[in-house]
Amino acid sequence: MKKALTIILSLAIGAALGLLIGSLGRSSMSNDQSTLSATFEIAGGLVALLIAAYLQIVLHEAGHLVCGLLSGYRFVSFRIMSITLIKDGEGKLRFKRFKLAGTGGQCLMTPPANVAPEHLPTALYNAGGVLSNLLWATLALLALLYCDNMNFFFKYFLASTMVVGYAFALINGITEVVGRFVVPVALWAVAAIGVWGCWWSVGIVWFLSALTAWLRYLYMKKKI
Repeated sequence: MKKALTIILSLAIGAALGLLIGSLGRSSMSNDQSTLSATFEIAGGLVALLIAAYLQIVLHEAGHLVCGLLSGYRFVSFRIMSITLIKDGEGKLRFKRFKLAGTGGQCLMTPPANVAPEHLPTALYNAGGVLSNLLWATLALLALLYCDNMNFFFKYFLASTMVVGYAFALINGITEVVGRFVVPVALWAVAAIGVWGCWWSVGIVWFLSALTAWLRYLYMKKKI
């Protein structure tokens, strides 16, 4: 998630800067608004983009939480960046700081008790983050289409929420479909592995992710 956020923010900020600076130049030439006003509009658009991007992280993890609860899972922890809400051994909720490299957020839950591994309801729980991003991005799109007389900040915020939400859904959707469905099902189909393929897939996917990141690091280091 953190890597995806970095990529999306870089692309979105570049696009936003290009569009907004272009608007600034046009407005300055046509005298529609002052240069100072257009500069504030650019700054406001970038702030709206940043808020929308981090909000989509919260919405993504909240989607996992809601869908997990609907599937019978029990709450363990909810983390955004390093701020973590965790249930301790006494069942009380506490705030702590915890970092996990490469992630912008994480929702951990305990699966339903007395349910065999092969019957665990994993589909909705795993898809919850992507569904949440798609839902809020679509709501933002509808608001842009049907709501009039919005100030520039709210308009940029809705546009950023839409773009970042669909981008998160695409990037995380590919990762979750391959990592949480394709690999486990492929391993499960091997008779000698069976249900253990569900658990082995976690290590395999993490290993492939780490290997990809390491190879990219070596490539960039050589290029620099």
